[in-house]
Amino acid sequence: MTFDQVIELIFSKRIESRNTPEDIRRIAGSLGSPEKAYPTVHVTGTNGKGSVSLKIAKALEASGLKVGLFTSPHLISFCERIVINGEPIPEETARQGLLKLMPFNLCFFELATLLGFQYFRDQKVDIAVIEAGIGGLLDTTNIIEPLVSVITSVASDHEDLLGPGLEQVAYHKAGIIKPGIPVIMGPKADFSVIREKATLCGSPLYKVQPQPGFYDVENSAIAQQALQILKCPEAAIQEGLKCRPSCRFEQVGKVIFDVAHNPDGFLRLLEALQMHFPGQRFSAVVGMSKDKDVKKCLSILAERADQLHLVQASTPKAVPVEKMKELLRQEGFTHFTAEASIGETVRKALASEDLLVICGSFYIMKEAREEVLRVQVASDKSFLRT
Repeated sequence: MTFDQVIELIFSKRIESRNTPEDIRRIAGSLGSPEKAYPTVHVTGTNGKGSVSLKIAKALEASGLKVGLFTSPHLISFCERIVINGEPIPEETARQGLLKLMPFNLCFFELATLLGFQYFRDQKVDIAVIEAGIGGLLDTTNIIEPLVSVITSVASDHEDLLGPGLEQVAYHKAGIIKPGIPVIMGPKADFSVIREKATLCGSPLYKVQPQPGFYDVENSAIAQQALQILKCPEAAIQEGLKCRPSCRFEQVGKVIFDVAHNPDGFLRLLEALQMHFPGQRFSAVVGMSKDKDVKKCLSILAERADQLHLVQASTPKAVPVEKMKELLRQEGFTHFTAEASIGETVRKALASEDLLVICGSFYIMKEAREEVLRVQVASDKSFLRT
């Protein structure tokens, strides 16, 4: 099978993890326990964990280390999930590694996680930063024994799996806490269940104070605390904190890409828009996944946007455009449109003089970005210039 065929096959296994961490630990043991071959940092949280993971990895890299970074989901290529010093795993290496893991009857995320653990071992990384998938307690990544555990935030998301209620979500996030291992708690992760778990485990708890301003300042403060515990040189820390992943309030001309995909994420996005573009009108291209609080997310966005342009990604997880229309009508919103494809929707949305925000599901970003860049290259019109 080619790389593309292997990826298509494992995407058909996109179900929730069928194995417990104990099961995964046993399978990993049969592979030589690759996750034990190098020290790790474990990062979980409802929002911000991808940004915090990248900042930590980049700072450690700037200090001269060979650093593995495991994150999810990806924007363009599966290989983005498994990176060493900024370089994704080669497609052929991923293809061969995934084929060797197939007999273990693993789901998509389990396959990706074990592939990452093995790749980091085989490439002899000095340290790896591991971002949890969903929750923490039962997450596939929760077989590692990290140097530090990081909980960025707790908010409403995946409550069908982790809830109901934020205390229950926090309980699952607290599941990454290990005996005696320092814990970093972001300002939006200050829940009693996390404090109690840290006390029970005898784990030093470091609470990051609330940070005013742009939401990425909070991510930087969390990453900085973790890096200080790791004794990373200050110059390297500052270098790492400058980094931000793609599609996290990323500006391309008059377009903002942001993968806000839950209510707290959308509120942070709107705060950032008000901060960077005070009083400016904007429209939004938005697509959502079925496992989100779609109604609340759309309502938050519709309250502020002049126009919503609804799109549906080509994945079974995507919410149909007709369903989003129905939810908006129920809330009394009528300022929305939809075209036949993401590309066509983005192209028509760009014709407006408004600031354009492309947000929601990770899975709409590749096609939307490609269309924005295509229009930008093909046109010198001022509407694509800042």
